[in-house]
Parts: sequence; C-alpha cells; structure tokens
Amino acid sequence: MTSTSTSTVPATTAAPTTVPQTTAPPTTSVATSGADTTTPAVSCSESPPFDPNGSLRDQFVTYLVGCGFSQSEATCLFEHLDFADPAVVAGDPDAMLPAFESCNIDVKRMAEIANESKTGGP
Repeated sequence: MTSTSTSTVPATTAAPTTVPQTTAPPTTSVATSGADTTTPAVSCSESPPFDPNGSLRDQFVTYLVGCGFSQSEATCLFEHLDFADPAVVAGDPDAMLPAFESCNIDVKRMAEIANESKTGGP
C-alpha cells in the first residue's frame, strides 16, 4: 500500500519584516481639582511641541507644572508674560523678570525649581 501525505506549509515563506515602533512624546498630567500640585516632566531643557489646535494656555501651564512650578505659579506666569515681545518668546530672562516679580517667584524659588527639575522631584 502506498501512502500519500499532503502538506499545508507553503513551499516558500516570506522573510520576517520589522515594523518600526512609534512612541508618543512624554506627557505630563496636571490635577484640575484646583490643588497646587507639581508633577516633574521628563525634561525641561527643551521647548515642548505645542498643538496648534489645543489651548495654548493649558499646554503652557502643563509644561511649567511639569518643570516644577506650582499650578498657581504657572497660571500666573502665563497671565503676566508678554508673548508679543520677541525677547520673552526667545526665553530672555531679563524680559521675563517682570512676570516673575508679579507672580512673587523670587531667585530662591527659581533655584528650588531648577534643583527639582535636575533631581526629578522635591
């Protein structure tokens, strides 16, 4: 008796393909309960990408909170910074000083925030 075997495996197989992984940029969530909270961001050394369809205020405040500012400090800075001034947009500390003074954020507090951003928290 002769036996016949049938295989369902194709004669050739495709080489495995590599699918590139995409990752979303890190995000920082901010409590909206009105609490004065801070959540350290991954990095504050670079400007974050802003969504042109989102609220600039919310994105800016969230970014600052992620960098170590309190919710009230970040909100105050947004309200007092003159974004029409190219020096402010460029990050010139002298141009931003009036906003920091208006928000009662002194040199000691700035050093505290800078230290927190380097160490990842208070």
